[in-house]
Amino acid sequence: MVIEFGGFLTIGEKYFAIPFRLFKVDPENKAFILDQSKELIEKAPGFDINHWPETNLHGEETYWSFV
Repeated sequence: MVIEFGGFLTIGEKYFAIPFRLFKVDPENKAFILDQSKELIEKAPGFDINHWPETNLHGEETYWSFV
């Protein structure tokens, strides 16, 4: 799942590709919950909207492998 974090009025936004396994489903509110610290997300490798990362990294260790 891709989330946007930071920035203001579309300036300085950073996007993150986060594995689905880190989200919890809240069916009552029809929402996904990401229970991770702000600091962990800020340190994560992100990307801008025009430069998407390779996301087909099956079996490879990534930043999120140990979370």
